[in-house]
Amino acid sequence: MRIKHFAGYGTVEATKVSKRKVGVHGELTNVVIRVVGNHEYGIYRTDKYDIVNWLGKRLIKDLTDDRCITCMTVTPSYEKGTNGTDVDVCVYDITYAPSKEIAYKYYVSPSW
Repeated sequence: MRIKHFAGYGTVEATKVSKRKVGVHGELTNVVIRVVGNHEYGIYRTDKYDIVNWLGKRLIKDLTDDRCITCMTVTPSYEKGTNGTDVDVCVYDITYAPSKEIAYKYYVSPSW
């Protein structure tokens, strides 16, 4: 789906690749989102708060708080576009708990 870029103008293509339950008792959710597009500010974000406000509100409806995220991997790369130019690609692999209490109790390290 086309979504507005986090800078507030322009659009990028964002696709939810997969969503599955993980964890010892299936209490966590893992989502992989692939974002494709060129923008002067890029498409690479590493701040959990920004990820929830940009991608979470549009593609992950049950992710309501950045403190629920227990693990996140962001992988930037490039691919050839339809006209032969390089296009930015960023894959967001996000694992989150249903509530911040569960995330804090079991999965968040004290260094956070």
